[in-house]
Amino acid sequence: MLKINNQAIYNGFIGRFTRNIVINNLHDYLSIEIGRYVPGLIRKKIELPVNITVDIYTVINHGSISMRSGKLCWKPAKASYEPTWDIDNLATIWIKCINDVLVKEGVLPDDNVSCISGMRYNFIEVQDLKDRKLEITIE
Repeated sequence: MLKINNQAIYNGFIGRFTRNIVINNLHDYLSIEIGRYVPGLIRKKIELPVNITVDIYTVINHGSISMRSGKLCWKPAKASYEPTWDIDNLATIWIKCINDVLVKEGVLPDDNVSCISGMRYNFIEVQDLKDRKLEITIE
């Protein structure tokens, strides 16, 4: 098990072989989830370039989530909690994989700037870990 964030993937914390496995698993997961919407997206004839927004719903103390003995560990934040984690470390790895899968699934012809002219991500706080999710909007 690995906590997914950009630093773990690209700062040398994990090796190239493990990184490829992680990225392939993210692509597979996103292909299944995005694949549910592909027929409707392709029928819409998306006008290029698009802007993509990724809303990241997670707990305020997301940085405190950990894996211990293969189990996800987390406790709700106290009222005085001040977050220290960076949204970009969480968002950028998802954004890269989302773009790759949108191309792979045929939603977009490419992920270059002529097809995707803007990316945006937002943190939206939820109260419980079970309420985490990603919402992807293509405009």
